[in-house]
Amino acid sequence: MKVVLVQVNKKNGIDKTSHPHAGLAYLGAYSLNRGYETIAIDAKYEGIDNNEVLNRILKIKPFILGLTIRTPDVKECEKIAAIVKNKTPDTKIIVGGAHVTGIQERVLKECTYFDIGVIGEGEQTFCELLDMLKSNDSNLQNIKGILYRNNNNIIKTPSRDYIIDMDSLLFPAWQLFPSGSDITLFTSRGCPFSCSFCQRVMGQKVRTTSPARVIAEMKRNISDFNATFFQIEDEVFGINKKWINELLDLIIKDGINRQVKWIANSRVNVANIDIYKKMKEAGCIGLGFGVESGNQKILDSVDKGVTLEQAYNAINIAKKAGLQTHTFFILGHPWETKETLRDTINFACKLNPYSIAFGMMIPYPGTKIHTMAKKGEGGYKGFHEDWELYTKYFGKGLELEGLNRSTLERYQKQAYVEFYLRNFRFLDFFKFVFSYLKQK
Repeated sequence: MKVVLVQVNKKNGIDKTSHPHAGLAYLGAYSLNRGYETIAIDAKYEGIDNNEVLNRILKIKPFILGLTIRTPDVKECEKIAAIVKNKTPDTKIIVGGAHVTGIQERVLKECTYFDIGVIGEGEQTFCELLDMLKSNDSNLQNIKGILYRNNNNIIKTPSRDYIIDMDSLLFPAWQLFPSGSDITLFTSRGCPFSCSFCQRVMGQKVRTTSPARVIAEMKRNISDFNATFFQIEDEVFGINKKWINELLDLIIKDGINRQVKWIANSRVNVANIDIYKKMKEAGCIGLGFGVESGNQKILDSVDKGVTLEQAYNAINIAKKAGLQTHTFFILGHPWETKETLRDTINFACKLNPYSIAFGMMIPYPGTKIHTMAKKGEGGYKGFHEDWELYTKYFGKGLELEGLNRSTLERYQKQAYVEFYLRNFRFLDFFKFVFSYLKQK
């Protein structure tokens, strides 16, 4: 039985990532472990367009086609599914990812070519689906955490519990992708915080892998895949001080810090100079922080749970520890005004991190912001569900009373210009301009 796992590229042009899609790698590991012939096609990692993706799928003629869906990519997934179904009608198309978890039954209503949707974590669910479909068993109602069609009805089965024992997960199957030295690593799943704009598809309970298991995965990635760089993509890395100290001690003890470098994401309210210094010693070169706004009332309005003072201190502490700081801001929060946008630009300039991103607020399905925007709360107007435009950068998200889309886009461009020029970072400014023109 042939199983093809796919991440599509954007509609026009090609996005290119430095590392393969971790979700496909995890699912691929389970498919291989079950003995199924498994092929992964990550268009963004390989730098190929969706025509090439489609041609490969049609050539393989898989029994199972698995599509991971981000909200902006759903229309491209629908197009591929339609053609595959017309050419190879026996192919079962299974979809998963944040968009499926966000809109649930709607994903099958909006595309009749999708056969099954997987909600939340997919490893256990996908295994059960593969085995059942192979045996031609149609009792899909016995599988938790899925959506499927029964004649003209869409059935949602009871939810599946999150995987508690993270050490039980198989190592991701990076062998399914073209070789590369940049590899994703998860040491935990879930986020305990409640930001209004976040989908939190992995839940709010943090489930942590043991330090020994993380070390084993690091060593395996180094020895088997020649990894020299790890992207640790936990939503909040190392909020447990005892756990992170144990992990960092093991990294240093085993000499992993002399073989690879890595980056991670943190929160400004858990910054700790001693831990950051040890992270630096353990091979960490940078930390990402979601600062989101330079106005305290705005931060409070989206339940960020941090203060501007904490953000300022965290960035400075990380810099003192010798780490690059990467910050992320959002323009278009509830009740945003030109004055609060100015606060954000000024605060970003004051922080002067190593890198910066100013994104537009996007009402991703399943978030509080989506609900507010749909109801016209928070000053929002112009709500739409044109999924292809749901991109933080160069997309068309929300607008507010007194802040139409063109005004927000002008502030977005202005934010970058001021950030670089006010900090006398002229080379970075020219790099930004080049990158911006390339993406337009």
